[in-house]
Amino acid sequence: MVLVISLLTLGCRSTVPHPPAFSDFQRAFNKGLETQAGWEAQTEVFAAAMLSDREMYKILVGTNVQAMIGAGLQGRLDDNLDLALLERAASISPSNAAAWAAVAYRSLTLLKNHIGDIQTTGNKFRRATDTMSTLAPTNSVPLYLRAAFDCLETNIGGAKELIVKAYAMDGFDTYETTLKVCVIQALESVGYSEFTARIVASGNAPATFAWPKLDRAILAASPSTEEVRACLLLGARVASGGSFLDQLVGDSIQLRAMEKLDGPQFAMAKRRITEQKERIKHATRYLGSVRTRNVTEKQWVQYYDRCFKSGEMDAVQWLAEKMGDTF
Repeated sequence: MVLVISLLTLGCRSTVPHPPAFSDFQRAFNKGLETQAGWEAQTEVFAAAMLSDREMYKILVGTNVQAMIGAGLQGRLDDNLDLALLERAASISPSNAAAWAAVAYRSLTLLKNHIGDIQTTGNKFRRATDTMSTLAPTNSVPLYLRAAFDCLETNIGGAKELIVKAYAMDGFDTYETTLKVCVIQALESVGYSEFTARIVASGNAPATFAWPKLDRAILAASPSTEEVRACLLLGARVASGGSFLDQLVGDSIQLRAMEKLDGPQFAMAKRRITEQKERIKHATRYLGSVRTRNVTEKQWVQYYDRCFKSGEMDAVQWLAEKMGDTF
């Protein structure tokens, strides 16, 4: 089964029921991605899986903080309920670093897409990252996020200073797995199936999408050796994540930094990255192959739970063994 990143843009009219069931996803995925019809079918089924305003409001007036976080991350970018949910979660549980991370990610996404009042959203972003730093002083992620924000403000000098500070810190916790679990809780709380909740959550990667523009901006602005090495470390940190997306994005960041440093000491690292990219291609081809069409709904639920717990490659290997395949 091909993983498709959940839609965070405007909703569209759909013939797929809301929320879609396992069989709806099966029909869409079986059409493949080689044709326009296949792309449209997968886009339609994921659009149908987005929370409605009624469902988001139901979560907003409830008391489940994790569900509020998940719903806020899954809302459409043009929907004011998203930040309202995230801010309510943070106000109810002010020591919940994942809640503040969600506010920061969402605010940064809104700013990148020029949605809403820039000053108000910017203030929310700064408060969220400040709180993240207070709650977890050794976590470098808030500094990287501020650097990404500075790049949006065309303050590349400020971004460089922040990424070098982050380079000197030990921690790197994006809370991404925690946030995926929050998405699952949100969707299940309004009646989504275990499968639908998990496949939608699997596409939630707000942190991963924040990094590529950051390193590109710094590497394009006559960086010092220290600044390039800071980008190299960012790439390594991102690549240590469990998803294929984390690994591909992180490896791309590392390769761009290695090109700037241009030393023979990176030959082995480049070879490792190339080999890992091939393994990921092989794994994704297997997920989209005819062999996985007989995987049961329960097995897919177990697959996604394994993705979140021990990483996507481990989950693919487990699934292949279940199907009697050598991977």
